[in-house]
Amino acid sequence: RLASMIKNPNRPYNRKNRLHDNPSYEISRPADAQYEIVKLMATFQMTFPGAPLLWYGDEAGMFGSGDPANRMPMWWSDLMPYDNKEYGIQTDLQDHFRRVIAMRNTYPALRTGSFEKILTNDGSKIYAFERRDDKHRLIIVLNNDKSPHTVEKYLRHLEDTFLFFRLSRFSPKVKEQTAAPKKVY
Repeated sequence: RLASMIKNPNRPYNRKNRLHDNPSYEISRPADAQYEIVKLMATFQMTFPGAPLLWYGDEAGMFGSGDPANRMPMWWSDLMPYDNKEYGIQTDLQDHFRRVIAMRNTYPALRTGSFEKILTNDGSKIYAFERRDDKHRLIIVLNNDKSPHTVEKYLRHLEDTFLFFRLSRFSPKVKEQTAAPKKVY
């Protein structure tokens, strides 16, 4: 489960994530800040080139260790409440997945458009890129830092005819002098 992997950082992928192999693996409900990282990752997946992949339940906030817990039944809202009080659909996370999936379905540039990196700033943990096709120019700015950052100086060269997405863990501040966005999510 993605949220549990975020809660248990610095482990090789799919290693030391089963309780019988690693009793210290934390299997309780992840914190809200960890679900914010899941949202950022979903945004990245739905806007970056390639085919996004979801493991069932990540969009609902399911958590737990590896095999066999990763095969637990899907959580359904009409079956709530569950015996385990930590189990429950994270509606804000589910809504975020719905929005970014709808965005990907609405704008073909996110599925088949060209890709250009605009900004990579390791110090401020900002990554920005453009997806473009004949109809749309989309700018995606992702902020993986704990505080907002101003990115307008990096985007000044862009004309004001693009669609600007501020889909990020902590929305970067975009000053008024920046090209006016047509739509902000």
